[in-house]
Amino acid sequence: MAYVYITGVLQLEGEALERLIWIVGVSLLYISLFFALGMMISTLTHRPSTALLVSLFVWICWILVIPNLSPVIAKIVSPVPTLQKINVEKEMDQMRRAAEKQRQHQYKTAMNVNLLSPGFAFQYSTESFLGTGVQKSEHFERQAWRYRRHLRDFLRARDAADGDSPHLLFLPNFMSSQEIDNNLIPRFKPEPVPLAAGVANGVAPIIILVLETSLAFFFALWAFNRVEITG
Repeated sequence: MAYVYITGVLQLEGEALERLIWIVGVSLLYISLFFALGMMISTLTHRPSTALLVSLFVWICWILVIPNLSPVIAKIVSPVPTLQKINVEKEMDQMRRAAEKQRQHQYKTAMNVNLLSPGFAFQYSTESFLGTGVQKSEHFERQAWRYRRHLRDFLRARDAADGDSPHLLFLPNFMSSQEIDNNLIPRFKPEPVPLAAGVANGVAPIIILVLETSLAFFFALWAFNRVEITG
């Protein structure tokens, strides 16, 4: 990466540099958490073999068990109607959007459970600073719906200008049949997630990561003091 930066292929400046600084800071915090956790376990167990087993157990609980339980909890807390039900009931755009929001709410519920895992707290914070993950999906969806309204307004105006059109909007063969200049059709230009919004979304996982790291250092210090007293 340093070579790419020095040669000028990748320009790190402005918002990109700020994102990188945030990610480096969170990465150091994540490393510190496991460093403190390792010190605490090693101090309390005394034996390397026991420390290894305890560390493996903690890693399995944090990285494997919690993330696999989160979808189950999210489905119970935030159930989502099936696509079959939506189609049978012939729901319109508002209902489809409501269902999509419910799915996003379910995903966020799973994310909140996953925040108990330091690995996912680190992942969600870096996703926030990079402008990826669920926030990118939500940001893109909002832009897509705005573009849809803008395009429908454009088509409505073109249809209204044609006196021969039946003016039954958005029905095949019942709108204006005049050709449209491709250069006049509005273009969809997606915008990335602003850094300010990403930082705001990353506050919660960072706070949790800081609390977990602080607790790990606290218990590591307590373990050291305990050894000195008992020794």
